[in-house]
Amino acid sequence: MDIERLNQANPSQTEPSPTAMPAQRNWVTPTVVGIIAATFFSDVSHEMATAVLPLYLATIGLGPAALGLMEGVADFLFSMSKLAGGVVGHHVEKKRPWATAGYFLTALSTAGMGLTNRLGVLASLRGSAWMGRGFRSPLRDYLLADAVEPTHFGRAYGLERAGDMLGAVVGPLFATLLVWSGFHFNSIIRWTILPGLLAAGCMFFLTKDRNALITEDQPVTDQKRSRLPRTFWVFLVGVSLFGIGDFSRTFLIWLAANALG
Repeated sequence: MDIERLNQANPSQTEPSPTAMPAQRNWVTPTVVGIIAATFFSDVSHEMATAVLPLYLATIGLGPAALGLMEGVADFLFSMSKLAGGVVGHHVEKKRPWATAGYFLTALSTAGMGLTNRLGVLASLRGSAWMGRGFRSPLRDYLLADAVEPTHFGRAYGLERAGDMLGAVVGPLFATLLVWSGFHFNSIIRWTILPGLLAAGCMFFLTKDRNALITEDQPVTDQKRSRLPRTFWVFLVGVSLFGIGDFSRTFLIWLAANALG
C-alpha cells in the first residue's frame, strides 16, 4: 500500500519521461517512395528495349557480332560512369538534379534506338543510355541514404532492389505482350520513352536533397578523410573478377529467339 502511494506521489520515477523516449521517425518518406518508383519505371523502360533489341537487330540485318559490340561498349561506359557519378556525388550538395539528368538521358537514348537502323548510331545511343544508368546509380544511393536513418538502411535498400527486380520482370512481359499484339520491334523500343520519363519525373518531383549540416567547430576543410579498409579492396577484387567473366544477357535472348524460330 505504501509503495502504491509512493508511486502516485512520484510518477516520474515509475514511468519513463516522454522526452527520454527516442522519437520514431517514419522512414517511408516521399523521397524513398520516389526513388523506388523511379527505379521501377526505369527498369521497365530499358528492360522492354533489351527484350526486343536482339530481334530488332536481326530484322535490320545485324547479327551477334553487332550485338556484342553494342553491349561491350555499353557495359564499359556503364562501369566508368558509375565511377564518375560517385565522384560527382561526393563533391556536390544537390544530388537530385544530377540523378534526374541521368534518368532523363537513359530514357531519351533508349527510345532513340527505335528511330535508327545504323550500327554506329545504335551503339552510341545504347552506350549513352548505359552512361546515364551508371552515372545516376551512386547519386540515387546517396539520396536514399540521406532519406532514412542508418537503422533503416536494410529496409530502404531492400525495397529499392525489389522495385528494380519487379521492373525487370514487368518490362519483358509488357514487351512480349506488345509483340503478340502486332507491334514492330522498333515501335516497342520507342514506347519505352513513357516509363523512362515517368522515372525521371518521380526522381525530380518526389525526392528531396537533405541540406548538409556543417558546424562551425568542424568546417569542411578540417574534416579528415578516412582510408578504406583492407577488406574493401579484397571485395573489390572479387567483384572485378566476376565482372570480367560476366556476359550480356541479351545473348541469351538471341539464342532463345533462334531456338523458337
